[in-house]
Amino acid sequence: NYCAAEHGGTHLDAPIHFAKGQQTMDEIPLDHLMGNAVLIDVSEKAKGQPDYQVSVADFLAWEKKYGTN
Repeated sequence: NYCAAEHGGTHLDAPIHFAKGQQTMDEIPLDHLMGNAVLIDVSEKAKGQPDYQVSVADFLAWEKKYGTN
């Protein structure tokens, strides 16, 4: 099963919308849709601030603690 936000499928298989012979969503290999990720936890900073936005400083602090690789 595949689940995504509204229009996610449209954006995912966009090449087929513009060029003949390109892949549709069901033809794209799963390993092309995955990659490495990190979690920048700003939950403490966001408490009581529902409009908190992750900042460059948050990323730099994470990199200082964990590195850039």
